[in-house]
Amino acid sequence: MAYQIVPLDACEDQEVYVTVEVKGNNIPLSLRVRWNEEGGFFVMAISDGRGSALLAGVPLVTGLAPAENLLSAYEYLGIGEAVLLPATEADAHGVPSLHTLGRDYLLIWGDGA
Repeated sequence: MAYQIVPLDACEDQEVYVTVEVKGNNIPLSLRVRWNEEGGFFVMAISDGRGSALLAGVPLVTGLAPAENLLSAYEYLGIGEAVLLPATEADAHGVPSLHTLGRDYLLIWGDGA
């Protein structure tokens, strides 16, 4: 199973282009990560390599199995799995803040195999 860290920064609005390996295929994706001021958490939108929207409003939160896979309800899309993990002694069940995403919490993408 292949895993990779998605490079995110602690900022309110960012777009990251990644190519993830899923079951031997390279899949280009665009990830738009925005801070939800009212909720106090980040949400992610995912588009394919052509810019077509696949998902929107995916909350970036940690969790326990099987809830830790942020994309578990969307396996049919064939884009793998994503997990938000604490990289330091951050709360394993917490939510990254505007200052901790990409530093204390990492977005890990897996092929879902």
